[in-house]
Amino acid sequence: MTLSINLAPLDLASLPTAETNPKKISAFINSLAHADTFQSASRLLDVLKTFNRQKFNSSVRIETLEHYRKITAELAHDLEEVYATAPVPLSDEAKNYAALAEALWLETGYGYKRALVDLKHKLFNLQSDKQHSLVILRIIEALKNEALVNYLTYTPPSDSLWSDLHKVYYHALQLSLENVELHEQSASSGKTIT
Repeated sequence: MTLSINLAPLDLASLPTAETNPKKISAFINSLAHADTFQSASRLLDVLKTFNRQKFNSSVRIETLEHYRKITAELAHDLEEVYATAPVPLSDEAKNYAALAEALWLETGYGYKRALVDLKHKLFNLQSDKQHSLVILRIIEALKNEALVNYLTYTPPSDSLWSDLHKVYYHALQLSLENVELHEQSASSGKTIT
């Protein structure tokens, strides 16, 4: 069963290595609180772009993306407050905020899609159902949020958005994951998600 989804290309020749140390990631996330929303979101986008174009073990990729997940959602929400309430046609500022929010969700989706492809090719995985379920949930979440930006700004979605959504869901069906309950301990809130 092949999985052909839209991925960011790997840049194996790049010199800077993306940060995967949880303490350093937390320090970076804390530093974002001292800047304005647009600047913080731009810095986070740069980090996600670098990270998504480098090769990592699927477990490291998932763990790192989970660390960035809360701040991504918070910044995207703050960006949404600017473009979602702007009158149509959107001003240049609102368009820039919307484009940045869309790019954040696109890069988040790229990361989780890369993790899914890596999990698919992994020969031995004891937590296969759990990891696949989490990654598929996160991909769908990122695609949904990317589509929401398009909806709120009256812009068409990317060519691959709906295709990737259908392919990922079909992949979940092939793995018989459609009815798997995901009991996840949210790193940010401590709540269990079912």
